[in-house]
Amino acid sequence: MRIFSTHLLGGLMLAATLAAAAAEPVPLKAQGDNFVDPAGKPVKLWGINLVAFYPDRPTAAATAKNLASLGINCARPHHMLRPSGDWNPGMASGALMDYRSDSMTPAPEAWDRFFFLTNELRKNGIYLLLSVGDTRHYRPDDVKVLDGGEADNLAWRKSVEEMNRRHWKEAIDARKMMPLFDERAARVVENYARRLLTAVNPYSGRKFADDPQLLTVELLNEFALDYVVICNNRLPEYQHRELTAQWEAYLKKHGTAPCDFYTVRAPEQVRLRADFMREAQTRYFRRLEKVIRECGYRGSILFSNLWEGEPAARLNAELNGSIEDHCYADPRVYLDPKDFVHQKTLTKVAGKPYILGEFNHSEGGRDLDDQKRKRAMLPLAAAANAAFQEWSGIVWFAWCHGGGAVGSDGWARREGRVSSLGNLVEDGMTLDHLRTAGLLFKNGMVRPSASPVRRHLDDIPPVRDYHGLMRGRTGYKPGWQSIHAIHKVFGKPTPAADAAAMNRISTENPPEPLVSDTGEIIRDLKRRQLLVKTPFANGFGGESGESGSVALPVLGYRGQPGFVTFLLVSADGRSLTQSESLLLSRTTLDAQGKEADDGVFTLTGLSGDFWTGRITRPREAAGKTVTLRRSNGIWELPAAGWHEIELTATD
Repeated sequence: MRIFSTHLLGGLMLAATLAAAAAEPVPLKAQGDNFVDPAGKPVKLWGINLVAFYPDRPTAAATAKNLASLGINCARPHHMLRPSGDWNPGMASGALMDYRSDSMTPAPEAWDRFFFLTNELRKNGIYLLLSVGDTRHYRPDDVKVLDGGEADNLAWRKSVEEMNRRHWKEAIDARKMMPLFDERAARVVENYARRLLTAVNPYSGRKFADDPQLLTVELLNEFALDYVVICNNRLPEYQHRELTAQWEAYLKKHGTAPCDFYTVRAPEQVRLRADFMREAQTRYFRRLEKVIRECGYRGSILFSNLWEGEPAARLNAELNGSIEDHCYADPRVYLDPKDFVHQKTLTKVAGKPYILGEFNHSEGGRDLDDQKRKRAMLPLAAAANAAFQEWSGIVWFAWCHGGGAVGSDGWARREGRVSSLGNLVEDGMTLDHLRTAGLLFKNGMVRPSASPVRRHLDDIPPVRDYHGLMRGRTGYKPGWQSIHAIHKVFGKPTPAADAAAMNRISTENPPEPLVSDTGEIIRDLKRRQLLVKTPFANGFGGESGESGSVALPVLGYRGQPGFVTFLLVSADGRSLTQSESLLLSRTTLDAQGKEADDGVFTLTGLSGDFWTGRITRPREAAGKTVTLRRSNGIWELPAAGWHEIELTATD
């Protein structure tokens, strides 16, 4: 039972009153597959990205409260070093650094707003995932961080000017690569890390380095040297010369003739280049790790994130205190055995907390319009699968980019019913399900896999081409990830039980429908449905069939044929049939894919003789109350007028 028995009840009792104020973050540490609190209880993260967001004080305070009201307990400030005047017009640079002369001078207004916002998040129980790389740029005047003489200084300045003239797509990966091979760039990053971690927040009186609010520190976002090099991202001439010098010295040390770093062909050259890149990344990690630890931070440090090949996955497994990946998924998990969980088993490592640090529906791919229409089932699919796979967190991308979409009340200036991936604050349909799905995940309403399978990888062969790098090795037939949790293990002998399990799931087709080994999650590819049935939650996403009806143990739906997502969760620690406080969210689309605010929802087997409902979404209807009708022991909700509703048993 693991988390389910103790953590479920403890977590749910904390949520006994849906409107209860959040406590400030308590210290968490990485322990096994989870972050745990001082009592050793796992804490799951239901988070949001805040991109280059520097709101004024009223907006910051309102935003933090709104996020907490949606069940958010983790925020990932992102792109905080990207010059973002496009997202933040009127600010000096739209970033934490001024950038008008160098990239080391702070922008006072941005820092003040950042400090105020993060303290408001702290007061609402929201942890932080921070980065010391964070899409930083360099400026020619950064040369002063190290005086190399007139000629060297001039050459370095010209290299940075050349980098900054590039289109952002041509510069972004090369810029991340710079501090691995450029001493000045590395020192600039070190200086920023010290500033970020040791500056005292005037609103909290604390520095991030010793603040329990700070959960992880990332060095580089979405970076793997193997990927960057194989994709032919090149440094400016000055830094390229340093890279070449180090590469030639490495070849000489290993008794191999010189060759071009980017065009290796012989197997020995390919192997040496892979080892060289691995050592360069490890060296940079250890360098920044030393700086970060000297600042007093003792939590999880991440070299980087994202699936960019097995070498990067192994490196992150070895170096990181926790693992992070990013995922833009097809919400329609009923279409194919290869759902987003299948791809994430490439990066989930046994024995370390695992966070999807960016998560939302796909940005491209097949039937994108249909994916967007049916995105409402993604919170349900994410929460249920994350709990089953024993992931530690889901961090949605993104609440906003800059402050343009956010009003002074902390909600959207214009909330709608269409997809808004970069400004989730505007996407009412997704927001309808964030709170219910967050309770499902954070409070352990879905049990972890009863029989997880461990995939052991002893050898990672070096590769020289993109497809060889990105192919990855899941080692099993798609679909089994819906039956068992699947975690990777690098560099350890394979126990007989793991070998037998892997042999089975690599040779046998999974039985359909795909039912989790706990019996609580059903993925039915024929009926195009996802069902979640636990003592504490009933959920459904998919096609309602020709009858237009869905029957779960407690919750039922009758409507027209089409696409439906709904999730009912307990809010007081009791099972659904014993609970006196429930929360229900729903989305219904007709057969043409148009949202239809209708359909009858029924509840069976509830305790209590009288139930009322309080509408909480849409926001314009929030606070309205309804009385449930009862007939033959079945409670019926009004068909229209609500997307999320709190249900309470009263005397």
